[in-house]
Amino acid sequence: MDKDKLTETRFAQKLAEEDARARKLVAAGDFGEAASIYKEILADPIIDRIADISLLTKISLFASNASFTLVDAGLPEQALETAKKALTVAARTGEIYPLARYHFILSLVQYRKGDLNEAEANLLQAIRGFEAVDRKRDIGHCLNNLGRI
Repeated sequence: MDKDKLTETRFAQKLAEEDARARKLVAAGDFGEAASIYKEILADPIIDRIADISLLTKISLFASNASFTLVDAGLPEQALETAKKALTVAARTGEIYPLARYHFILSLVQYRKGDLNEAEANLLQAIRGFEAVDRKRDIGHCLNNLGRI
């Protein structure tokens, strides 16, 4: 096994362990400690070198979960930064549905932060992606949220 693959494998294990730990903290109401875990993992420079699509998908999901936790912890700026990280990582997979999903998630964080123009722009991006993969229910969620803006 080459060094990069071994490093990716170790990172994947760490990601799974820290995700489980963060979820337990969130369930216990300790958003601050969970936020610290998310921040540490997402700052790891290996993320920029990972090529494995499956691992990138897991990282983007981890980042999207982190963004919701950070909003609930009262850290909207960090939530926004983390949601953007999820979107950036998802874009590297080349898959339309996850990218649309993370535009939707980013719009939720922006809405809760009060950035309504940005939320609207990301909802429209999400709708375009969901239309491309014929996800009518997700389109409906986006339209519902547009109505609230």
